[in-house]
Amino acid sequence: MPPTDNPNAAPAAPPPLTARIRPQHRVLGVRAVAFLCGGGVNFAVNGGTFWTLTHLEHLSKNAAYAGSLAVTTVCLFLWSYFVNFRTSHAWHDCLGRYLTVFGLMQALNYLLTTRIGFRLFPNLEYVVIAAAPMTLAGVKFLLYNYWVFPHKPLAKAENVG
Repeated sequence: MPPTDNPNAAPAAPPPLTARIRPQHRVLGVRAVAFLCGGGVNFAVNGGTFWTLTHLEHLSKNAAYAGSLAVTTVCLFLWSYFVNFRTSHAWHDCLGRYLTVFGLMQALNYLLTTRIGFRLFPNLEYVVIAAAPMTLAGVKFLLYNYWVFPHKPLAKAENVG
């Protein structure tokens, strides 16, 4: 007997919220959270490397920031490919697109930081180091999610070839 025919039956529970979220939106949400976590780790690595190069190696701010960006480039590629934007594509399928977007974003980051930020706020270098990538983060995330590391469900990815 269906539950609607029995007046004493408890109403059916609605499906949980996670069941109502479309799979592509669920992937987008997980990627967004992981992107923010990676950004936090990046700030720590970037700031720590910058501090080491300016205080222990006595490099100029511009040279130290270039060095810290080199270190974070390697760290962020590993994070993006293996943790945040896992994809069914082979790494060499994504590498050209990744290098294009990441190179452009790192160049813009370097220019914003060294040409504008360090000049306008010479005593707030760590704030500038944090603020410059944050201004580019939204564009970078969208490019990564939809172009560099596109998500395809496994069944469709296997049929593509």
